[in-house]
Amino acid sequence: MSPRNLDIATELGACDVVQPGDKTSKQIIEACGGPVEAVIDFVNNDTTARAAFDALRKGGQLVQVGLFGGEFVVPTALMALKMLTISGSFVGTLDELHAVAALGKQGALPAIPVIEEPLDAASINAALDKLVHGGVPGRIVLQGPASAA
Repeated sequence: MSPRNLDIATELGACDVVQPGDKTSKQIIEACGGPVEAVIDFVNNDTTARAAFDALRKGGQLVQVGLFGGEFVVPTALMALKMLTISGSFVGTLDELHAVAALGKQGALPAIPVIEEPLDAASINAALDKLVHGGVPGRIVLQGPASAA
């Protein structure tokens, strides 16, 4: 959700990016030329869930993946009138994992930045703090000590 991460997304091939805020759903609709068929929310907090929901077209689908948590009130009449679907997903199926791994082997996935940190209590807390505040340009990998073989 940080400007730095939006720049990285653009460098990795994103067509459009929007900064979360008061007019996020409007920006999404403008960038896509109208309300959208589906949104995958990789953050899933109060702000992003509301923006994603508001950007959906009739028959649209919202998939909540991120684990940041929060709440948003769903207007139940609008759910029925617009025939919307909201679902959650934390992990995909084994077949989907195989499909993603195959894409990676083909070089079809962009190489996102990876930050390597030692696996200790201080690094875990620091990594979570960075994630919460948008200070991670990609992924953090916490590495344990090398095992004695």
